[in-house]
Amino acid sequence: TQRGPAGLVCPAGTSVVPSVVTHACPVASYCPEATWPQVACPRGTYNPSTHGASVANCTVCPAQYWCPANSSSYSSNVCEPGHFCPAGSYNNTAYKCPAGSYRGLTRGEA
Repeated sequence: TQRGPAGLVCPAGTSVVPSVVTHACPVASYCPEATWPQVACPRGTYNPSTHGASVANCTVCPAQYWCPANSSSYSSNVCEPGHFCPAGSYNNTAYKCPAGSYRGLTRGEA
């Protein structure tokens, strides 16, 4: 047997040489060498592309947004009013506006 290359998934019973066309690691995850199943991008990151080979393919979620684990996008995950979301946020209400301040709009950065 041969080890499957990074960026591709190799389920049990794979009988052909894996390729990006047939065995690409799916979005929202990454696949180190000889992976099955894929590894979800950690919370606070996202990966919109296929065939990610390492956690470095998971991009930090930008400020004003939040990314749960296994995210392929951040655009629909806006920070809630009354809260702010620094880069790498994984929850839309993790950071409350401090006493004496407020944020009435979504997408609070700081």
